[in-house]
Amino acid sequence: MLRGVAGGAAEVGGRPLVVRMQRCLTAEAGGAGLACVLYAGAIEELVGRFTGRRPRVLHDRCAARGDGWCEWRAGE
Repeated sequence: MLRGVAGGAAEVGGRPLVVRMQRCLTAEAGGAGLACVLYAGAIEELVGRFTGRRPRVLHDRCAARGDGWCEWRAGE
């Protein structure tokens, strides 16, 4: 599901769950991370529905802030 939300451009896996996107819309649009909030919300909702608990979602790396990719961690 998360790959579908990201248009197939995401790497998803691990424990805690890690989602990485190199071609994030935020970076391509020159945005200030607004799309990243949307992705974080989608990750929180999908993981919450799957596990029955709201995860803590951290956005550690952001292409809009100059990192090479966007990365979110969920479930810690």
